[in-house]
Amino acid sequence: MKKLILTTLTMLGISSAAVAAPPVKTVLFVLTGVDYITSWSGTRHKTGYWLEEFSVPYQIMAGSGVQVTIATPNGNRPAADPSSIAIDKTGKPVYWESREKYLEAMKLKSTVLDHGPIYSLSRLNKNGLDNFDAIFFPGGHAPMEDLAVNPDVGKALRYFHQKGKPTALVCHGPIALLSTVDGKSFPYHGYRVTAFSNSEEKGSELGKYLITTPETALRAAGAVYVKGPDWSSNIVEDRELITGQNPASSKAIAEALLRRLSHE
Repeated sequence: MKKLILTTLTMLGISSAAVAAPPVKTVLFVLTGVDYITSWSGTRHKTGYWLEEFSVPYQIMAGSGVQVTIATPNGNRPAADPSSIAIDKTGKPVYWESREKYLEAMKLKSTVLDHGPIYSLSRLNKNGLDNFDAIFFPGGHAPMEDLAVNPDVGKALRYFHQKGKPTALVCHGPIALLSTVDGKSFPYHGYRVTAFSNSEEKGSELGKYLITTPETALRAAGAVYVKGPDWSSNIVEDRELITGQNPASSKAIAEALLRRLSHE
């Protein structure tokens, strides 16, 4: 029977490989579009996305054959938090466990984020998001400035929520969930989530300037915050939502998202 099927496909000009090949999965990565946060005193402080939280998930997705599209709210090119790419006086990366991984991430930053196509989330919303199987938000402090309040971020998240499609956010990325708040309505009310904790924020360079924190804001909105040990990998999955606590969670959250995609 198998031989007959293959023979029939050949006669029709259809390769068996083409028939058997599963459809390519697509993930929309949404990064902050600003390079600062505004403090409680009204002053601006330099920041951006956190490179590790982009590079590790991107490498895992791309290495597994997942197609990744990069967007910011208005399509402007994202800027890395200077601390996430910092090196010390000896040339050793400050926040990376190895120089090799740092150099890989910097190469990815250059090719994908600094010179690759960056799409406007506003335009993608207008064109429709049906072609995307999942959405992912890396962190860094800058999402506190724009992703938390941007209406196009809220529109995109509500789409993925209504469709039940995998939605992943890591570190400060989960603050983007607040963009869906409409009056007293919060689509993720009662969801178990994690994000950069208040205790971790106290040890960060920019934490003292924040008007609020991811943990405090998510609790206030009605999410059920779940904290793991500081600076250790911790992810929480609840329905379509996958959240990671800190940069150390980047690998685990990408692997969890990949598992979801393989079952879609």
